[in-house]
Amino acid sequence: MKSYIDIVNEIKGLSKSRITNIRKGMLAGHMCRPLSPYLSAVFIKKEIRPNTVTLMMMGWGILGSILFAIPNVWCKIVGYICFYLWFTMDLCDGEVARVTKRFSKYGKEMDYMAHLICHPLMNIAMWITYLQADKYDVTMLACIFITIISVELVMRNLISFDSYLGNLNQSNMQQLLPNYCRYLINQSILYPNFILIFTLFVLGDYFYNFTFHTIYFLFLWTFYFLLVGLKAFFVRLAYYYKY
Repeated sequence: MKSYIDIVNEIKGLSKSRITNIRKGMLAGHMCRPLSPYLSAVFIKKEIRPNTVTLMMMGWGILGSILFAIPNVWCKIVGYICFYLWFTMDLCDGEVARVTKRFSKYGKEMDYMAHLICHPLMNIAMWITYLQADKYDVTMLACIFITIISVELVMRNLISFDSYLGNLNQSNMQQLLPNYCRYLINQSILYPNFILIFTLFVLGDYFYNFTFHTIYFLFLWTFYFLLVGLKAFFVRLAYYYKY
């Protein structure tokens, strides 16, 4: 039987073979991957199935959303830690599945459902935090956060759509790696990155009253996210319409 360290090294080796350059992975993944192999190895040693890890992921996301919405500094900090563990679990279920060779259509759908549940709750938790700060117009906040979660749900649906009908322009996906500036721009629209990175600035704005109010950055990001979502929708509409 493999030792704990052997399993950790195997997981790290699989990750290195899949992500050979920092620009090939998600920023949130780079943030959580230093921890995920060690937790995945524990799950494998305890014979915990990938689907169970996905349930843990969902649990951390829900708990983090509840805590982040509470107007208390420690609750929000612990809520952010839960967000970190949420995405770490998202990495872990894949790592456990690859090492144990336990793949299933049910597991894939379950992972998709976990994101559909957690993302809106995280969105609401951040919305509530801005309301608690009592610094910004309530109507503007409502428009921003309704737009964010609406676009995110559409983007999740497009991802699912592509997985069933085949990846769009698969040949174009094998192009050269983007430069670091384009990589960061591309990464900015991925919701896990938004949760793990932008919430840190939200905490700073909420507790320390930053000179640069984060709501202005959030407004620009939302506008860009909306444009990207519209482009993705119409590109797929044009591509699949002929079928």
